[in-house]
Amino acid sequence: MLLNGHDHDGLALIAGYSKPVNKDQIENHVSQALKELGLEEMGHSDDYKSLARYHITMILKKSDIRKHLASLYDIYIMSDDPAYTVFFRLYHAWYDLEDDYVQNELNGIQFYYEGANLDNIESLVIHEAEKWLDLNK
Repeated sequence: MLLNGHDHDGLALIAGYSKPVNKDQIENHVSQALKELGLEEMGHSDDYKSLARYHITMILKKSDIRKHLASLYDIYIMSDDPAYTVFFRLYHAWYDLEDDYVQNELNGIQFYYEGANLDNIESLVIHEAEKWLDLNK
């Protein structure tokens, strides 16, 4: 973030740490950095939601959509939260759509996300990301 122009003391302090990091030492600096960035600090129960929000935001910025979809797939697997099921389905739909068997033997039809094809899969991921963000403000 520092390299991207977010010049804040809290971020600089965090960037100065090296592994292993003692949670108690860094916790106050993280709180300071979040305040400086105008971000709300979340509780531990919101960890997956916070992580998902980051990947959703990157998808909406059209930044490496496939990579961030894969991360949302991982969040679904780790959390077993139905709120992320759509990303599980989109991940597999995209994978299947690129499979030769699906293309040649099934005429490009996959069974994870109705209506998805190679021409619209990326826009469907963006659309579902927008819907998720609206529901999880």
